[in-house]
Amino acid sequence: MILFFFILFGAAVIVTAATISLKRCKPLEDELFRIREIPMTAVLGIALWAEAAGILYVLSTVPERLLTNQNASVNSYVFLTVSIILGSGMLLYRTVKIIIVCQNVVVYVSLLGKKTVLRWDEVSNLKLSHSKRLTMISEDGKKITVGGEKQSYGRFIILASQKLEPETGEEILVGLKSSLKL
Repeated sequence: MILFFFILFGAAVIVTAATISLKRCKPLEDELFRIREIPMTAVLGIALWAEAAGILYVLSTVPERLLTNQNASVNSYVFLTVSIILGSGMLLYRTVKIIIVCQNVVVYVSLLGKKTVLRWDEVSNLKLSHSKRLTMISEDGKKITVGGEKQSYGRFIILASQKLEPETGEEILVGLKSSLKL
């Protein structure tokens, strides 16, 4: 069982590194700026991987410390699995997932590199989450949720208030400007 988790951890590291190197978005011609998640996201991903490595170390050197009974074994393997998967996800969330703001479009690149493009003039509605992330929605149902580093997110809010029609959600943008002190 421990061998399986060593293989899982190694595969997660390799796949995450490959995804980061192959799926990171190159600069676009009319790109104005990018919005990434805060650096702490990557730090948490690395910390989760460190936790997984620690659990693997203890399981391989002194397994009797963690595998005292069936319940403890299940808990150890669950924490190990969650640490590996969430660590990879957090690293991808910081490095691959990005919002690219251009003059005429907003491009959302997902964790795995899938792109969604939404023109400014397609946006028909705005919604705000409790965490102050802004979701732009088009008539045909395309959605892009924007949030991340405060400085670039603030730039986005200012640009969105210039690019979007007032009936799209001006009160949301005004509220965001006020709460972010823009």
